Amino acid sequence: MLHDSLQGATNHDGVQAFLRLLGRDGRTVRPLIQYLHTRAWTRDDGVLAATGGRWRPCDGQPERLEPGRLAFTWFPAAQADCVRRDFAALATLARKALQQVTSPHVTTVDGKPMRRYRVGPAAKAWALHSPERVLRDGGLLLKVKDGR
Repeated sequence: MLHDSLQGATNHDGVQAFLRLLGRDGRTVRPLIQYLHTRAWTRDDGVLAATGGRWRPCDGQPERLEPGRLAFTWFPAAQADCVRRDFAALATLARKALQQVTSPHVTTVDGKPMRRYRVGPAAKAWALHSPERVLRDGGLLLKVKDGR
């Protein structure tokens, strides 16, 4: 199903969305870019709305966020020249768009910068609101620093 926006696509499925090239016939062409949205366990309705999260922590559980992902897998040699060129441009646009709406202010709990992680404004405000709030990526605990 095609959507006009990333938000529309993630609201439809609630978990992931795909950015794809369209061929001349209007059908999607491989490869694709996958977006998995942030999962939030919080009591903050604004953060739940902004991140697409739907979970509230049970009594006694800490609030937390698990990062979303922007990822793709493709094998350029298996694609036509026009697909290789167009997909490289699409991936560059997706990365630039993500960088415009996020910031790189994520560290380990020990303060080591984690440059491949980015955080959006709602998640950043949520994390900075209370020092015990952490981001989790599997077993890795992360913090957000105030990098104004």
